[in-house]
Amino acid sequence: MDTKEVDVTDVVRILKTPKFIKDVPKFLNARQTRENINVVLTAMILLDKGYLDGKDIAHGLNAYFLTCRDRNTEILKLDYQNVMQALRICGRAMSEKIFKMWCDKMKGSN
Repeated sequence: MDTKEVDVTDVVRILKTPKFIKDVPKFLNARQTRENINVVLTAMILLDKGYLDGKDIAHGLNAYFLTCRDRNTEILKLDYQNVMQALRICGRAMSEKIFKMWCDKMKGSN
């Protein structure tokens, strides 16, 4: 199988064009097009930075959406209990101390 290098900037440019957003079905997989675009862009950043591999990203997305479905919501509040429930689905765990450190780091990077 031939694989070609994809220029991330081209993907971002295409995903953000009004024509793409208009032409893609609004509620593909029960999420709005912009939400799906954000999921794709986030996954690309995680892969590019080497934070997670594709398999871990897929597990994380499945865990997130299953937790949302279980709680009958489209968005989960970022709190320790929600994160732990989502992590358990994919056989992972995180200490509350690590979670708090991660939250503090994310707040500081804005």
